[in-house]
Amino acid sequence: MDFLKKKKAIPFSDFDDEDSSNTIAETIADEALLPPELLDREDIAVALEAAVSSLPPVYRAVLSLYYIDDFTFQEISEMLGESINTVKSRHRRALLKLRGLL
Repeated sequence: MDFLKKKKAIPFSDFDDEDSSNTIAETIADEALLPPELLDREDIAVALEAAVSSLPPVYRAVLSLYYIDDFTFQEISEMLGESINTVKSRHRRALLKLRGLL
């Protein structure tokens, strides 16, 4: 414990010193996506949007409220004036239809 108390913290600015070799900064992984990964995500987003657009409006509404607007099934059922079991079954059917389309 005494050793840790005596040990001084290294200020963050010491890592930015351009004169010294910075092994910590050199070993940090780059979290950015590579261009092919970005294109793949864009293609997937376009395909998903097309598939969701082809769903019936009742399924699109449930998916939109749940995944985009972050409402719970209870809140969605109150908004749509449907029972919670109806909302859950529409959600499940929408996911199954999407899986079939994709």
